[in-house]
Amino acid sequence: MNSLLKKYSDYWFAPVVLILLNRTLLFFVAFASLKFLPLESNFPWRFFPDNLFLDGWARWDSGWYLDIAETGYYFSSGKECNIAFYPFYPILTYITNFFTPYTALSGILVANICFFLSCLVFYKLVEEKFNKNLAFEALACFIFYPLSLFFSAAYSESTFVLLCLLCFYNARRNNWLIASLWALCASATRLPGLLLFPTLVLHYLENLGFSFKKIRKDFFFILIAPLGSIFYALFLWIKFGDPLLYYNIQRDVWHVRYINLPGLINFTRNAFTKTWEYPWLFCVIFSIIFLIALIKLIKKIEYAYLFFGAGLYIISIASVSQSMGRYFAVIFPVFIGIPFLIRNRLLKIVFYVANTVLLILLTIKFSLWGHII
Repeated sequence: MNSLLKKYSDYWFAPVVLILLNRTLLFFVAFASLKFLPLESNFPWRFFPDNLFLDGWARWDSGWYLDIAETGYYFSSGKECNIAFYPFYPILTYITNFFTPYTALSGILVANICFFLSCLVFYKLVEEKFNKNLAFEALACFIFYPLSLFFSAAYSESTFVLLCLLCFYNARRNNWLIASLWALCASATRLPGLLLFPTLVLHYLENLGFSFKKIRKDFFFILIAPLGSIFYALFLWIKFGDPLLYYNIQRDVWHVRYINLPGLINFTRNAFTKTWEYPWLFCVIFSIIFLIALIKLIKKIEYAYLFFGAGLYIISIASVSQSMGRYFAVIFPVFIGIPFLIRNRLLKIVFYVANTVLLILLTIKFSLWGHII
């Protein structure tokens, strides 16, 4: 028994310490920012004005998610409304709210628990495929990515990435029903979760060596993967009479498109004309790093990981949204590729230091109601 405990403690000690140090740093930075620096003018609300450890982690879109958890969905024609946000993260927040006094606290708890679990699953996946050293480096890249701060905020990012990782974890073990159920939940968390459906098909065939003769009945479990988004569309149809209401509101009210070709042309142009303006500089630099990291993974990891990473990357770039940098945070395959991309010791130090500094600065800005995306 003691030897078993020692084995597990030795295995998980380094990643767990890294995760805890990372999040402790961010919570301290947010607290100190609110304690000693002034808030941005015209901030709309604060959930925890008397608790500075929590207050900085409910900002911007957090209000929409928490509104869904408290009051459900509503529709206002031609106006911003919470239909633009998928339901699974608010459902988890609603359930957690039975055990906490405040909805905002529940949202922050769900986000941070999902983040911690996603780090463990991510580390395990990479360690199984490669080794502990590379897994640790990939984990460091993942949690020190400058916009990983959203994994601790009352946003859906940490829930989404955990569900995606659990899907891959079970797919690698040929647990197709469990993998598909996680994919279903992911597609009820964010629209790009639909990408897990073709990804699972590819993963299944890849596990069989692309021998179609070996396909079994469990292949058809994958058909449930997109049901999360389908159920949400059915809900909108039944309650509001329009199954495409989410898409229409995103396009017409929030001005967000997942495939925005004119915007993509402008982004490419701005990459050269607005290079020193945030967020253009950030998006250009990390879009290049992430693309090369994905290319570096070719022949090193399963095609399903490359397909999923490339799909999320294309969706993030093609949307040309102000949230592009935040969308990048959930593309976990690129963080596996970065250690292959940056091998020089000095460059690694520069990369990690630069990421940490950016992470701290963006956390300060975010906690003070600054618009960072």
